[in-house]
Amino acid sequence: MITRDIVLIIVMFFPGAYLLGKSMVQFNNVSITCRLVTGYTRIHRAWTGRLIDSGWVSFPGIRLTDPIKSWACAEICMFMTIFIGISFSNSLGSVLSPFPLGFIAGSSVLYLSLKSESRRTVSIFQQDLPLAAFLMSLLIESGLGPAAALRETVMALPARGCANELNDILKGRELGLSKHDLFEGSRNRVPIDDYRGFLNLLEQGERLGIGLSQGLNELSRRILETQSHRAELLAQQAAVKMLLPLVMFIFPAVFLIVLSPVILNLCSMAGW
Repeated sequence: MITRDIVLIIVMFFPGAYLLGKSMVQFNNVSITCRLVTGYTRIHRAWTGRLIDSGWVSFPGIRLTDPIKSWACAEICMFMTIFIGISFSNSLGSVLSPFPLGFIAGSSVLYLSLKSESRRTVSIFQQDLPLAAFLMSLLIESGLGPAAALRETVMALPARGCANELNDILKGRELGLSKHDLFEGSRNRVPIDDYRGFLNLLEQGERLGIGLSQGLNELSRRILETQSHRAELLAQQAAVKMLLPLVMFIFPAVFLIVLSPVILNLCSMAGW
């Protein structure tokens, strides 16, 4: 199969898939599409849970991530690798050889994507945590109870990692689950020491009846100071990391551009 045939197949495939999806929506088959999407999401989340339980993927914050995007990228990479390999195959043995290669490519993309997504989720969680502690301290100072303040804090936060985790705790409490079990499960899912301190503060405040406002305010201030120190450290490391590309690539290119006329003139004067 030549390159022209591959381009024709790709050009025909994507418009066909688009028209098929559009026709399904127009002919009131939205329920079928929703069921397919729901089934795809449920199956891949179950597979991710099995990978986590078996220890194949054990990144910090992996239980907080939504793995659907990672699975979709991995499957697209796998199918594209298999398709390209089959396109250039001329025998039965060469037709079967792209399948292991596609599996390896898809697994690598899935692993790297889940790792990157976990790191991004933890970073976003750390950004929202001081805001959650500060908002809850203000709400408690205004006269709300801890449960009501936590509910209002969840509603005020962006609908992502920290808000979703706190919302799960609220739903569990509404279902009558034990507070200790809910807090312990949340501690195991979130690999952030400041968040565990936040939960410890909430648990001790509700159990002992002590005031939470001052403790939450101090926790928020300490988290912000820690993030500021971390940002300063990253800024200091950036200069060191920029040194290698500057020395290896940018400086030689600048020297060549600036000194090349001088070198050419010297060569011409020397008769080279």
